[in-house]
Amino acid sequence: MPLSKARVTAPAGRRGSVCALLGPNGAGKTTAVRVLTTPARPSSGRAVVAGADVARQPAEVRRRIARVRPGRRMELAPGDRDALAAVGLLLLLRFALIWVGIYLGLALTPAAASAAWLPLLPLTMLANTFVSPALLPGPLGTIAEWNPLSATVASCRMLFGNPGWQGDSWAAEHALALAIGWPLLIALVFLPLSARRYRRLGG
Repeated sequence: MPLSKARVTAPAGRRGSVCALLGPNGAGKTTAVRVLTTPARPSSGRAVVAGADVARQPAEVRRRIARVRPGRRMELAPGDRDALAAVGLLLLLRFALIWVGIYLGLALTPAAASAAWLPLLPLTMLANTFVSPALLPGPLGTIAEWNPLSATVASCRMLFGNPGWQGDSWAAEHALALAIGWPLLIALVFLPLSARRYRRLGG
Protein backbone atom coordinates (compact mmCIF):
# COMPACT_ATOMS: atom_id res chain seq x y z
CA MET A 1 0.00 0.00 0.00
CA PRO A 2 1.53 3.40 -0.89
CA LEU A 3 2.54 5.45 2.11
CA SER A 4 0.30 8.28 1.01
CA LYS A 5 -2.73 6.05 1.61
CA ALA A 6 -1.48 4.21 4.71
CA ARG A 7 -3.04 4.34 8.12
CA VAL A 8 -0.87 2.48 10.62
CA THR A 9 -1.46 2.11 14.34
CA ALA A 10 1.07 0.30 16.54
CA PRO A 11 -0.68 -0.60 19.81
CA ALA A 12 1.36 -0.56 22.98
CA GLY A 13 2.44 -4.14 23.58
CA ARG A 14 4.03 -5.87 26.49
CA ARG A 15 7.46 -4.74 27.64
CA GLY A 16 10.07 -6.20 25.33
CA SER A 17 7.64 -6.85 22.46
CA VAL A 18 8.55 -6.01 18.85
CA CYS A 19 6.31 -4.45 16.21
CA ALA A 20 7.39 -5.01 12.58
CA LEU A 21 6.57 -2.91 9.52
CA LEU A 22 6.48 -5.16 6.43
CA GLY A 23 5.89 -4.42 2.77
CA PRO A 24 7.29 -4.77 -0.76
CA ASN A 25 10.05 -2.59 -2.15
CA GLY A 26 8.89 0.95 -2.73
CA ALA A 27 5.98 0.71 -0.32
CA GLY A 28 7.40 3.48 1.85
CA LYS A 29 8.78 1.55 4.85
CA THR A 30 12.01 3.54 5.04
CA THR A 31 10.14 6.80 4.55
CA ALA A 32 7.72 5.87 7.30
CA VAL A 33 10.55 5.11 9.71
CA ARG A 34 12.29 8.37 8.80
CA VAL A 35 9.08 10.29 9.47
CA LEU A 36 8.45 8.49 12.77
CA THR A 37 12.02 9.10 13.96
CA THR A 38 11.97 12.76 12.72
CA PRO A 39 14.80 12.97 10.10
CA ALA A 40 12.02 13.48 7.52
CA ARG A 41 8.90 15.62 7.92
CA PRO A 42 5.52 14.37 6.73
CA SER A 43 4.17 16.24 3.72
CA SER A 44 0.61 15.58 4.93
CA GLY A 45 -1.26 13.60 7.51
CA ARG A 46 -0.26 13.14 11.14
CA ALA A 47 2.08 10.82 13.01
CA VAL A 48 2.29 10.41 16.77
CA VAL A 49 5.04 8.51 18.61
CA ALA A 50 4.68 7.82 22.34
CA GLY A 51 2.14 10.62 22.58
CA ALA A 52 4.29 13.22 20.78
CA ASP A 53 3.50 14.63 17.35
CA VAL A 54 6.47 14.14 15.00
CA ALA A 55 5.83 17.42 13.17
CA ARG A 56 5.08 19.64 16.15
CA GLN A 57 7.26 17.96 18.81
CA PRO A 58 10.24 16.38 17.02
CA ALA A 59 12.62 17.00 19.94
CA GLU A 60 10.22 15.28 22.33
CA VAL A 61 9.91 12.31 19.97
CA ARG A 62 13.69 11.94 19.82
CA ARG A 63 13.88 12.17 23.59
CA ARG A 64 11.50 9.24 23.97
CA ILE A 65 13.00 6.84 21.46
CA ALA A 66 16.26 5.22 20.43
CA ARG A 67 16.79 4.48 16.75
CA VAL A 68 19.14 1.97 15.13
CA ARG A 69 19.97 2.44 11.46
CA PRO A 70 21.56 -0.47 9.54
CA GLY A 71 25.32 -0.09 9.44
CA ARG A 72 25.27 3.02 11.63
CA ARG A 73 25.52 3.80 15.32
CA MET A 74 22.57 3.80 17.68
CA GLU A 75 21.08 7.24 18.23
CA LEU A 76 20.19 7.68 21.88
CA ALA A 77 17.90 10.16 23.51
CA PRO A 78 19.59 12.90 25.58
CA GLY A 79 18.46 11.25 28.82
CA ASP A 80 20.07 7.98 27.74
CA ARG A 81 23.33 9.73 26.90
CA ASP A 82 23.37 11.38 30.33
CA ALA A 83 22.77 8.04 32.02
CA LEU A 84 25.61 6.44 30.06
CA ALA A 85 27.86 9.35 30.98
CA ALA A 86 27.04 8.85 34.66
CA VAL A 87 27.86 5.15 34.41
CA GLY A 88 31.11 6.09 32.67
CA LEU A 89 32.07 8.37 35.57
CA LEU A 90 31.39 5.57 38.06
CA LEU A 91 33.53 3.15 36.06
CA LEU A 92 36.30 5.74 35.76
CA LEU A 93 36.47 6.18 39.53
CA ARG A 94 36.35 2.42 40.02
CA PHE A 95 39.21 1.99 37.56
CA ALA A 96 41.33 4.52 39.46
CA LEU A 97 40.62 2.99 42.88
CA ILE A 98 41.44 -0.48 41.59
CA TRP A 99 45.00 0.69 41.04
CA VAL A 100 45.14 1.98 44.61
CA GLY A 101 44.14 -1.50 45.77
CA ILE A 102 46.68 -3.17 43.49
CA TYR A 103 49.47 -1.00 44.83
CA LEU A 104 48.54 -1.65 48.46
CA GLY A 105 48.33 -5.37 47.76
CA LEU A 106 51.83 -5.35 46.25
CA ALA A 107 53.43 -3.02 48.79
CA LEU A 108 52.06 -4.49 52.03
CA THR A 109 52.10 -7.85 53.71
CA PRO A 110 48.88 -9.88 53.47
CA ALA A 111 47.91 -8.97 57.03
CA ALA A 112 48.60 -5.28 56.51
CA ALA A 113 46.80 -5.30 53.16
CA SER A 114 43.71 -6.74 54.85
CA ALA A 115 43.65 -3.79 57.25
CA ALA A 116 44.54 -1.20 54.61
CA TRP A 117 40.88 -0.34 54.08
CA LEU A 118 40.75 1.43 57.46
CA PRO A 119 42.67 4.53 56.28
CA LEU A 120 40.41 4.62 53.22
CA LEU A 121 37.24 4.66 55.32
CA PRO A 122 37.05 8.48 55.36
CA LEU A 123 36.93 8.39 51.56
CA THR A 124 33.57 6.64 51.70
CA MET A 125 32.13 8.33 54.79
CA LEU A 126 33.31 11.95 54.45
CA ALA A 127 31.47 12.59 51.21
CA ASN A 128 28.22 14.07 49.97
CA THR A 129 26.76 10.62 49.48
CA PHE A 130 24.46 10.76 52.50
CA VAL A 131 24.71 14.32 53.84
CA SER A 132 25.49 17.78 52.51
CA PRO A 133 29.10 18.84 53.21
CA ALA A 134 27.71 22.17 54.42
CA LEU A 135 26.22 20.35 57.43
CA LEU A 136 29.56 18.85 58.47
CA PRO A 137 31.66 20.75 61.00
CA GLY A 138 34.72 22.75 59.94
CA PRO A 139 37.43 20.82 58.14
CA LEU A 140 35.24 17.73 57.75
CA GLY A 141 33.00 19.69 55.40
CA THR A 142 36.02 20.83 53.37
CA ILE A 143 37.31 17.26 53.11
CA ALA A 144 33.87 16.08 52.01
CA GLU A 145 33.63 18.80 49.34
CA TRP A 146 36.99 17.87 47.81
CA ASN A 147 36.55 14.12 48.17
CA PRO A 148 36.83 12.42 44.74
CA LEU A 149 33.75 10.37 45.62
CA SER A 150 31.76 13.58 46.24
CA ALA A 151 32.62 14.87 42.78
CA THR A 152 31.48 11.63 41.15
CA VAL A 153 28.30 11.44 43.23
CA ALA A 154 27.37 15.07 42.52
CA SER A 155 28.02 14.66 38.79
CA CYS A 156 26.00 11.44 38.57
CA ARG A 157 23.10 13.03 40.40
CA MET A 158 23.18 15.95 37.98
CA LEU A 159 23.30 13.65 34.94
CA PHE A 160 20.44 11.55 36.29
CA GLY A 161 18.37 14.71 36.79
CA ASN A 162 18.44 14.62 40.61
CA PRO A 163 20.99 17.28 41.64
CA GLY A 164 20.63 16.74 45.39
CA TRP A 165 22.67 19.05 47.61
CA GLN A 166 23.99 22.13 45.85
CA GLY A 167 26.96 24.04 47.23
CA ASP A 168 28.58 27.33 46.29
CA SER A 169 32.20 26.23 46.67
CA TRP A 170 34.55 25.85 43.70
CA ALA A 171 34.50 22.07 44.12
CA ALA A 172 30.69 21.97 44.07
CA GLU A 173 30.42 24.23 41.03
CA HIS A 174 33.03 22.21 39.09
CA ALA A 175 31.99 18.73 40.18
CA LEU A 176 32.04 17.31 36.65
CA ALA A 177 35.60 18.49 36.02
CA LEU A 178 36.72 17.00 39.33
CA ALA A 179 34.82 13.77 38.63
CA ILE A 180 37.05 13.35 35.59
CA GLY A 181 40.23 14.91 36.97
CA TRP A 182 40.44 13.09 40.30
CA PRO A 183 40.30 9.54 38.87
CA LEU A 184 42.80 10.43 36.14
CA LEU A 185 45.19 11.86 38.73
CA ILE A 186 44.79 8.83 41.01
CA ALA A 187 45.41 6.45 38.12
CA LEU A 188 48.42 8.45 36.89
CA VAL A 189 49.97 8.15 40.35
CA PHE A 190 49.14 4.58 41.37
CA LEU A 191 49.34 2.81 38.00
CA PRO A 192 53.09 3.45 37.53
CA LEU A 193 53.72 2.85 41.24
CA SER A 194 52.00 -0.53 40.94
CA ALA A 195 53.98 -1.42 37.80
CA ARG A 196 57.25 -0.46 39.49
CA ARG A 197 56.41 -2.47 42.60
CA TYR A 198 55.45 -5.47 40.46
CA ARG A 199 58.77 -5.33 38.58
CA ARG A 200 60.63 -5.29 41.90
CA LEU A 201 58.83 -8.44 42.98
CA GLY A 202 59.84 -10.11 39.74
CA GLY A 203 63.49 -9.12 40.23
